[in-house]
Amino acid sequence: MTYSDYEKKLIKNVEEYGFQTTSVTDTEDENASFTYSIGLLTSTIKAEIIVCGLNNKIRQSMISDIVKQCKSGFILRDGCEIDDLLIGHKCIAKRVHPTHIDQYLLSAIWYNKKILNLNLNDVFQVFWPVAQSGQFPWEDDCDPAIIEMQPLLYKAKV
Repeated sequence: MTYSDYEKKLIKNVEEYGFQTTSVTDTEDENASFTYSIGLLTSTIKAEIIVCGLNNKIRQSMISDIVKQCKSGFILRDGCEIDDLLIGHKCIAKRVHPTHIDQYLLSAIWYNKKILNLNLNDVFQVFWPVAQSGQFPWEDDCDPAIIEMQPLLYKAKV
């Protein structure tokens, strides 16, 4: 099979590092951007990870830190709190509803299907709280800007 340069690099990175992160950036609004993992479905995590909002370097760092924690025994599961991703704040992982996977994780879908012959059904979105209040986007009175940055992908598309 013939692969594009991007696909070749993706395959090489997953083989060499165990995963790759891919960032999708909205050039008009960085807050609408997101980063996700590729290659973690066959790792100890058994799922891919997506982080929305914030800046690219922070999103990539959060995913890398979760991978390190999982290699040390942390188990990523729906609703779990994750320490040490953002100074002074816990983050929360929620399982992404399958209706959103094909909208957000295109390269991960390709990699898992074409390279591993697996369907991508397990993805966790990692949510971060509002710095001042500690609120998450699903909580009452959360700042609407934070809600917009972190779409609630655990809910089914309507």
